[in-house]
Formats: sequence, C-alpha cells, structure tokens
Amino acid sequence: NVGDNVGDVAGMGADLYESYCGSILATAALGVAAFSGVSDKDYFMQLSALFLPILIAAAGIGLSVWGIWQVRTQEDASQRSLLAALARGINLSTLAIVGVAVVLTFLLLGWSHIGVSVSVIVG
Repeated sequence: NVGDNVGDVAGMGADLYESYCGSILATAALGVAAFSGVSDKDYFMQLSALFLPILIAAAGIGLSVWGIWQVRTQEDASQRSLLAALARGINLSTLAIVGVAVVLTFLLLGWSHIGVSVSVIVG
C-alpha cells in the first residue's frame, strides 16, 4: 500500500539524518577527548577539535548545494554528456571540500595536526 511505502521512505530519511548527526557529534567528542589536559592551550585545542567536524560538515552541505548548481546540460543532451555533467558537479564539490578541510584544519589545529585533514580526505 502507498502509505506504508511513504512511511518507509520517510523513516529511511530520518535514519540517514540521525546517522549523519551522530557521526558529527561522535567525531567532536573524540576530538575533545584527544586534547584532554589542564593547560589553557589544551582548552583551546579542545574547542577547536569540537568545532572542526561541525564546520567541515557545514561546508560540505554548502558545497554540495554549490555542486548541484554546477550541473548544466543542453536540452537534447546525450547520455554521455548527462553523465559528464553529473561527474563535473561531484568532482568540483569534492575538490572544494578537500581544500576546505585542509584550510579549516590548519586554521583551527595548526600544521602539527594537519594529518586530521588527511583522515577526512581518505574517509
């Protein structure tokens, strides 16, 4: 029945949203725990590690929307040109989030922890 399918689709969307938020919050908690200490510098690093995954996720959402706007085709486009247009949007937004992750990691944690951005890129 149609109502059952609509409920299933809405439930899947809620599950995806919960997983997305859970991964961001878990990463923030791990970041804070990684810099536990008593000095003022540790406190600043904890705050930076708390906000880094939130800022990267926010940038990812914005760049995903930007990537959608990069997809352009002709009215009578072939299958190949349609796929190329989609690949262009995906690749541009992917490259942009790689750059943003490196810049945000450098600004918040410094060069000594730039490897954090590598884990974002690999993941």
